[in-house]
Amino acid sequence: MRTHMVHGGGSSALRRLVVTVTATLVALAGLAVPATVVAAPAHAGSGARHVSADFDAQVVYWTNVVRKRNGLKPLKPRTCIERFAYRHTKRLAARDAFYHQALRPVLNKCGMRTVGENIAYRSPSMTGRQAVRMWRLSPGHRANMLAKKYKYIGVDAFRSSRTGRVYAGQVFGG
Repeated sequence: MRTHMVHGGGSSALRRLVVTVTATLVALAGLAVPATVVAAPAHAGSGARHVSADFDAQVVYWTNVVRKRNGLKPLKPRTCIERFAYRHTKRLAARDAFYHQALRPVLNKCGMRTVGENIAYRSPSMTGRQAVRMWRLSPGHRANMLAKKYKYIGVDAFRSSRTGRVYAGQVFGG
């Protein structure tokens, strides 16, 4: 099996419920949002605080809007990939650092044939929609979002307790 890795830029029942309810409410308002985004508990350990389930749902929603506009199928949330997005963005925020994670573990542990990642950081006011816009305007990050080979997505975002900066990440799998 040939594997491909690309860099572009623990789940909780309560968190899953919040995301599902948020997605349902948005869907009832006439927007198409994936039914669930699985992620970790609402508050992380020292050095980083989870941004919100709404942020994560926005990233999945707007990523899929971009894909749909380009004739592609929507990405579906995947718990295993979500764990990698969670761990890495939490680590970035806790350390106030910015670097890509090793993606081979995503391939091996999540049973993917290909994976990619987009990461971003910005001021405390960054929204999920703004993160997707930044990625969309960057050729490499946009290529990850529009890759036909990806079928799954994991998203998470944490805020640095020290600087307030938001660190967001998308992990893609196919």
